[in-house]
Amino acid sequence: METVQRIVLLPFSAMVSLTVLWYFVPPLKTMQSLFSDAVITGFFLVQWGVIYAELVFMGRRFCTTICPYAMMQNALFDKNTLVIEYDRARESECMKCDDCVKACPVDIDIKEGLKTDCIACAECIDACAAVTEKRNMKPFPGYSGNILRPKSYWLGAATFLSGLILAIMVYARPEVSFLVSRDPERLPQGINRYSWTLYNNSGSSKQFDLSVQSGFLIIGETRLLVEPFSFKKGKVLIRSEGGKNEVLFKIKDDGLTIEQKAGFL
Repeated sequence: METVQRIVLLPFSAMVSLTVLWYFVPPLKTMQSLFSDAVITGFFLVQWGVIYAELVFMGRRFCTTICPYAMMQNALFDKNTLVIEYDRARESECMKCDDCVKACPVDIDIKEGLKTDCIACAECIDACAAVTEKRNMKPFPGYSGNILRPKSYWLGAATFLSGLILAIMVYARPEVSFLVSRDPERLPQGINRYSWTLYNNSGSSKQFDLSVQSGFLIIGETRLLVEPFSFKKGKVLIRSEGGKNEVLFKIKDDGLTIEQKAGFL
């Protein structure tokens, strides 16, 4: 059975690794570049290995040691937090079968009180219920606390507001962004080097022509192709042919023009 589990976890770990990559690289581009782009392939394989090792060798211990979600739960814990607790008022009725202890995946005894190792899986409740139901009794471990309290509403409102702000920012972001800055390096008189970054936030490829105003000559790549949901960086040299102390950069395609100014020394 353990061997079957480990085999099943191989494709599952790969899928988890892919979904993590999809946060940073669009799914279509990830799949197209999975075994042709060294960076994407490297991240995929390393994450796959780490996730698989964590599931196979650490298992539930991950939840009680380095899991960030568990740490966040501990930080948000208060006296009204919903937890699984043993009913000490009925302790004399307990059959002491220890089925709750045997069922616990993190090897704690719920009868000894609340512990930070508890992952609230409720396995102890189910194990106890299998015994107590035969005697028309409710299980000794059970839920304690209150979900609907002021703190829950405040945290819920903060989460909703954060999600709303994120959605507005994504919706309002420009389809294309263009940034340019002068590199602080010493070059022959009348020549400056500039770094540019072009972001394409749309779902289609964009091709732009890069130019500068009269009085300056651009030396370098001027036809810029940017893939969907990606960015491109580059450098160009600008030589003055009578221009003043400021360069006006312009990128243009069929329906969009963006201008950026940068100083010239």
